[in-house]
Formats: sequence, structure tokens, C-alpha cells
Amino acid sequence: MPMRAEELYCAGMMHDIGYLILDRFMGTELDTALEQALNDKTPIHEQEEFLYGFTHADVGGLLAEKWGMTPMIQAAVKYHHNPQEDGNYFETTCFISAANVLAHQAGFTNNTVGITWELEPHVVKAVGIPLEQFDAIRDVMVQEVLKAQDTFKIQ
Repeated sequence: MPMRAEELYCAGMMHDIGYLILDRFMGTELDTALEQALNDKTPIHEQEEFLYGFTHADVGGLLAEKWGMTPMIQAAVKYHHNPQEDGNYFETTCFISAANVLAHQAGFTNNTVGITWELEPHVVKAVGIPLEQFDAIRDVMVQEVLKAQDTFKIQ
């Protein structure tokens, strides 16, 4: 199935949308998951699964479905932490998973600090970019975020 740039962009922008729902309707529980993740130095999505049996990615996938997003976007949002579970859009989901990991590696994280985020070999293979090029991609990502912060006067 061909990947379309606008769908990849949308999936990347929406991949953590489930946090907005959790924050709005389960704020206390989300705070608990974050606190536990900080204490245990584990990713928050692991604590979400442990504490309430689902994650922000599951909620985001449901929201993407409710909003009528394409099945590819729905899958990327739902499976971005576990792309190997995506039986229909694995390669696309791997792109979103890789971008998520790179963002965390660059320090653009929505949860715990001090966690080592690594690109999974199956993700690297599916994306088709040599592993050594990811450092340059991450550096460009940081520069682009810094430019945007400067443009919009965001700290």
C-alpha cells in the first residue's frame, strides 16, 4: 500500500492525541501513571497499560476512528509503540514509531526523562533508512524545532 505524505504528516501530528482524552477524562489516573513512570524510569505507556489496561495509543486510535480518519492513520496512532502488532499498515506505522523515538531521543518528551529510547531493528528495516543516518535526522529535527520556537517566540 503506498504511503501518502499528508497521511504520514497527519498520523505524526496525531499519534499522541489520546493524551488529551486521558487528561480530560482521567486526569488523576494519568497523573498517577506519570508519577509511577517517573519513579520506575519506564515509559508512561507501559504504566498506562499496567494501571488501567489500555494506553493513550489505544484511546487515540479510537478517536481517530470516531473522527473518520483513514485506516492508515488510525493504525499508526494505535500502534506507534508496537508497530509489529499492525498487520495492515506496518511500514507506515514504523515511520511514526521511528519519529516518536527520535523525538524522545532529542528531548521532546511528554513523559519521563532518563529513559533510553532505541529504534527497534524491525522499525529501522521497515523504514529503509540506514541506522547511521538517524543521528542526522534527529539533529535536523532539533534545529527545526529551535527555528519554530524562535519564529513563534516560544520558550
